[in-house]
Amino acid sequence: MALPQGAGGLQRESVALCHQVTTLDRGKLTERLGALPDDLLGQVSKGLRIAQDLSPDE
Repeated sequence: MALPQGAGGLQRESVALCHQVTTLDRGKLTERLGALPDDLLGQVSKGLRIAQDLSPDE
């Protein structure tokens, strides 16, 4: 899913690869760079549910 430059503090146009889920250790994250607006976050969430074959309420 395409993420436009500036969304959530992104410095350039980016892509969320919903089919390539990776886990991260939160202890290794040092600073928050931004947050996606609710509409884009909802689209990423929908893409993740589709990629993982989950129903909308799971």
